[in-house]
Amino acid sequence: MGNEIRIYGVAFIGGLVAFFSPILLMLYVIMASVLLDCITAIIQSMEAYKVDETKPYKLWQRRKAIRSRGLRKTALKLILYVLFIGLIYSTEIAIFNTSVYITNFTAFVIVFSELISIAENLDKLMNTHKFTFLIVRIRKLFEKRLMQEMQVTDIEEEINETNKLEDTQLRVNKENLKTKRNET
Repeated sequence: MGNEIRIYGVAFIGGLVAFFSPILLMLYVIMASVLLDCITAIIQSMEAYKVDETKPYKLWQRRKAIRSRGLRKTALKLILYVLFIGLIYSTEIAIFNTSVYITNFTAFVIVFSELISIAENLDKLMNTHKFTFLIVRIRKLFEKRLMQEMQVTDIEEEINETNKLEDTQLRVNKENLKTKRNET
């Protein structure tokens, strides 16, 4: 009985890994962006923390800037992002029987929001607005490119549908011609 449970457990885990393997890289990128955001937030909060200049060990004083509440929020955010992407991917597979662009778009939105947060932390740290400006520029370029791709995809879909309709109409015309010939 104990060995069967282990075998089924290993088979279940293996099945999950196989099912989610197409989005593993996406999940790794999300995890890396969340962790990088956490690191930049810690550095920024440590720099902003007011230390007592009369006491030694200023870095040791800055450790108080790191709150367990913030780290807990980061861990929760990471878990929710991974579960959300997994849920969207599973729903896509269940409905469309293949992964369409919903999972990719959702992952992009998550990573992009983390990049904005990283840029804001770096801007606060360095007293500039360069990083946020750069992210906004990248977003505008991406939106422009996405709109062009969507228009090209729509045109290609319309052409394919038109070709299918023409093929169907041609087939129906041939069948009608055959039936007329057979009647005469």
